[in-house]
Amino acid sequence: MNKKRGAIVASAALAITALFTSSLPASAAAVDIRIGTVQPMTGAGFAAYGTGLANAAKFGVTSVTTAMTAAGVAGSCKMIAQEDSVSDAPSVATEAATKLVKSDKVNFIVGSLTSGASLAIGAVTAASTGTLAIASAASSPALTTFKDNDTLFRTYPSDLLQAQALVKAISTAYSPTAWVTVGAINNSFGTGLANAFKKAWLKQGGHIGGTVLWNGGAASYDSEAAALVKTKRDAFVFIDYPDSFAKLAPALTRTKKWKASTTFMTEAFNDDSAVKTVGASFMNGIRGTSAKTNGTAAAAWSTAFKAAYPTNPGTFVDGSGFDAAVLGC
Repeated sequence: MNKKRGAIVASAALAITALFTSSLPASAAAVDIRIGTVQPMTGAGFAAYGTGLANAAKFGVTSVTTAMTAAGVAGSCKMIAQEDSVSDAPSVATEAATKLVKSDKVNFIVGSLTSGASLAIGAVTAASTGTLAIASAASSPALTTFKDNDTLFRTYPSDLLQAQALVKAISTAYSPTAWVTVGAINNSFGTGLANAFKKAWLKQGGHIGGTVLWNGGAASYDSEAAALVKTKRDAFVFIDYPDSFAKLAPALTRTKKWKASTTFMTEAFNDDSAVKTVGASFMNGIRGTSAKTNGTAAAAWSTAFKAAYPTNPGTFVDGSGFDAAVLGC
């Protein structure tokens, strides 16, 4: 990631404020921008997030168009197509992004929710001639070093930042030298954050009792649960999605050696639907860290978005989808 990409990411935090408080010069050259999205709008466990991100991106395009019209600015920004990546499998995201680039001729792709799918989209834009992608919720550090021909950006913070937040939270709850066992889903998101956390935790003098990875979609997680509770630890860090943790949590409970109150999780569980998927009895006592949309105009934006999309599921990442679309326009 070069300095130009860093500038784009930094400006995302200002996008909402700029939209509502600034006007564009009427003499600006006319440019017609074509936007497309790739989000998991129907997949189990992801639909609320993907639908919200897609709606937010569409709201961003509409908002920019309204601002351009009011300011008398020539040109346009249009939402051309919104592709459903279902459960955000990289292969499906690749197919959707290829359609947007080759058939729909978009200039920008907003998406996707997960890091693996976003990297797949980046591979498509890297091979394109002029299409850029802005990942709207992907947090893996791998996006920073990915060989994307400078075409893949993001509006959601890297897990290098979340790793530091986890370190602070666990240090406060236990001690900076506590023993922590790390469990993670075996994909770009899980391994990326797990490695970032372990590096940060060891650097400050903490201890790692063990690391256990698992694959999503397994019928049972009994062996992983057994491996987790055999480790020396004061606390657990689990990096997972609700669907797979809904199977892992009961397996951990059956060992009679796991307490939810010793567990820390991340933004994938920062939503009421996650508690419903896993079960409140398993989630009760779990703590965690998460990024959120912030800024001087965040509250006003939230009110406007809800008015425009009253049935939107509403998750903490919606604002990132809006920012991505505004930056694309």
